[in-house]
Amino acid sequence: MFQTALPILGVSDSARAEAFYCGKLGFEQRYFHRPNANRLDPCWMGVARGGVHLVLSSFEGDGPPGSQGTQVFIENAEAVRNEFLAAGVDCGEQLMETSWGHIEFNVTDPDGNLLNFAQDVGASATEE
Repeated sequence: MFQTALPILGVSDSARAEAFYCGKLGFEQRYFHRPNANRLDPCWMGVARGGVHLVLSSFEGDGPPGSQGTQVFIENAEAVRNEFLAAGVDCGEQLMETSWGHIEFNVTDPDGNLLNFAQDVGASATEE
């Protein structure tokens, strides 16, 4: 019966969040809701890239900015990391190989929300 989960990331400035997610990470704005047409915030904004959908919300009840995180599975961690680096995104020093079979890197958005990008390459022989 379950279909999907949609992470809601708290942001303090919807225009800045849109510039980061769409301008640097390659997401596309799909929809937004602003109750006051004369103000950019608060805002409820849906962004997507491929099959990954996120909500960026500057509504107070959706959690303080910087308190959320999400893991995004990707097909090629090295290629995506290189794309982000070329766009000026801090992706850490190097790709991390985990004992649970992922190649990962982390990105922090302008509000401090953590995005973990992970490629599943299979569990290592040491996994129990």
